[in-house]
Amino acid sequence: MLHPPLTIDSLTALSIAIYKFNLPDRISTFPLPLRNEDRLPMVDLQALLDRVYDRAGYDIAIDYSSNPVSSLSGEEMDWLDGQLREKGLR
Repeated sequence: MLHPPLTIDSLTALSIAIYKFNLPDRISTFPLPLRNEDRLPMVDLQALLDRVYDRAGYDIAIDYSSNPVSSLSGEEMDWLDGQLREKGLR
């Protein structure tokens, strides 16, 4: 079923929720709004990303031996290093 395009009028009826998290935090599960008459399914985005990572073989495809080029703070880099060491990737 095709849905009509969003217009400025239809955007005013939208409700937006923002879920913040920091790098070491688990991503929150959130309700995925569908049609009004549908029950809101809960999406476990962290589990989804974990599964994609595992199935895609990123632990093999990515060189984790050196630090990434990023804007992570020193504390975040320490956390990242600890995570990679815990998983045997460093």
